[in-house]
Amino acid sequence: MHSTVDTQQALDWLAADTACLTMAGAGISIPAPACAPGVAKVMGATIDVLRDTAGLVGSPGRAALDPAFRDRLLPESCYGAIAASVGKADHLRLWQAYAWTGERPDDLAPQPNAGHHLLAGLAARHALPVLTTNFDLFLETAARRQGRDTVVGLPVADGSFPAVTAAPGGVAVWKLHGTALDAMTLRSQPADLVRSSYQAVRTALPVTLERVLIVGYSGRDFDVFPWLAEFGSRCQVLWVDLSFPADHRSRLLPNCLTWQGSFEDLAREFFASRGTLSPFGDAAAAVRQLTALPESAERHVREAFAERVRLAVRQEVRAVVADRPRAARLALAAMLNTVADFPQVIDLAQHEDRGPADVRTLLAVQFAQESMDLYRSAEATSRTARRLALRAGDATGWGRAEIARAYSRFRRHNSSFNEPEVRTAHRGGMVKARAIARLAADALLLAPLQARAMRTLRHWEEDARHYDALAFACDYTEHLIRIAAASARLGRTVFAGHPGWDRAIWGGIGSMARRVGYMRGMVNVAKYRARSADGRAPDLEAVLGAEVVGDLVAGAIATRDAALRCLAGADTAGTGGPEAAEARERAHRFLLESIAKARLCRTPSLVLKDLLILKRYGFPSPLTADETSALIDALEGEVDRAGAPVLRALLG
Repeated sequence: MHSTVDTQQALDWLAADTACLTMAGAGISIPAPACAPGVAKVMGATIDVLRDTAGLVGSPGRAALDPAFRDRLLPESCYGAIAASVGKADHLRLWQAYAWTGERPDDLAPQPNAGHHLLAGLAARHALPVLTTNFDLFLETAARRQGRDTVVGLPVADGSFPAVTAAPGGVAVWKLHGTALDAMTLRSQPADLVRSSYQAVRTALPVTLERVLIVGYSGRDFDVFPWLAEFGSRCQVLWVDLSFPADHRSRLLPNCLTWQGSFEDLAREFFASRGTLSPFGDAAAAVRQLTALPESAERHVREAFAERVRLAVRQEVRAVVADRPRAARLALAAMLNTVADFPQVIDLAQHEDRGPADVRTLLAVQFAQESMDLYRSAEATSRTARRLALRAGDATGWGRAEIARAYSRFRRHNSSFNEPEVRTAHRGGMVKARAIARLAADALLLAPLQARAMRTLRHWEEDARHYDALAFACDYTEHLIRIAAASARLGRTVFAGHPGWDRAIWGGIGSMARRVGYMRGMVNVAKYRARSADGRAPDLEAVLGAEVVGDLVAGAIATRDAALRCLAGADTAGTGGPEAAEARERAHRFLLESIAKARLCRTPSLVLKDLLILKRYGFPSPLTADETSALIDALEGEVDRAGAPVLRALLG
């Protein structure tokens, strides 16, 4: 149960003897005297550099600065897109600007604050590491100023994350994304995080803990929050944050207590009232050495830190995209694809009068078109990309374009809708089976390229060849997911009676996604496996997974699946009674949420599927007749367009 606690209850929770694991995000380092800039400001400065380099001064330029775009963008997606567009990750050195800490407590420079000291004390008391996604040095500096032996766990070159433990009374800080002191450890790209910290928290941490403290952390990452959501369902969580809006991630943890306010203030209150508890005496003494900064001094430190970071962003990001406006536009297009701003992807990619002329930009456009159900356009774009790759002798680019072409063609010639009255009669099971067989034939044709890509990824180097191999491996894995999903839908009648299908197929594809570092693929595997699971309760893990990676399309689908499960539960409970009514009401909320996400993505088939479910179960439509008609007109698939009159009749 999600509940709010007052200050006294929060202090009692912190002082309890039961072992407590701590998780710290960037928010803990913002209060004085640390004064660190937030990640959102760093990403904003990064996007500004890309916009200026790309020469975007019209509508696409304004879109790149859209606050909604920035709010939905994850740091991993932002910096991973830059690396993929330029073929190296040298820009990650910008995070070294956070390696600034005063040598002495009285220096006019960033210092660990009371929150850092409290987390160090908790780690020493419970002999558990402090987990953090921060690059700065404040946690380890706080532990050392308390006179404690301090060890720091970091990602290593092979992608793993060795577990480190501290001596009794010492502090272990696990810097899951690396440290500002060493650019080689910095991890700020999805695949890196999946292969290192995502695995670390699942293999190296104890699984019998009863409590977790979360501070200064938004939960918006690919690697840590999925584990916290899973782990937090089995223990009690105290989440400290400045605010808890309706979409705060704490709502996804069933046993979560929340305390609203600054952790810095809570920490100072703790040391004032509980500072004599063992082993907090050393921490309390270190906090007493922190002199309150005058307002002018705090402003000076904060502005100096922010300027230091801005300079690092301009220097490092410009260094990798200098004189490469096309690469800057490609990076922005890839970012916009991750937040489902598909129309702007097309605008950005076609900003030049000549239009997009490289394979990777064309494939970014094709992904946006396909996501908007523009299958005819997507197929044409993928064919163009394939020709360009063939002329350039780019086997990996040709393979990616062939995967895109095959799926666009499949979607164009097969209905997006399961309703038999919408599908045309000549599109029966055997036709669908032959279409799936063609997808499988493409997978076999491209299997050698996938094997080569996996060999390349096994020995990672920072060059375009490795990033192209990563992109191909992710695309190929997604291709297998699509084949398995389409086969599973067909298999309700053709492959019934094969209980090993789920384990053999989805298990193997999920394993490939983990090896590649393809987080979205792992989310999609979880989504499709949930569909085949027994039960009537909505599967919120798939919804959570889509939300974690910021995939609005997957989120719309998973939310619709949750609604269908609620409706199935209502049917089981009968037409009357409070349980059935509650299940129907919950399903209605899920469907409205799914429609909102699908409309934001500009994906008409997803919206129309939700509207059909609303109609079938007697719920009112949130759209006008003209809005519904416009969605039907936007369908490009041949079979979908053939069924348009039936759709109009059903939704009229």
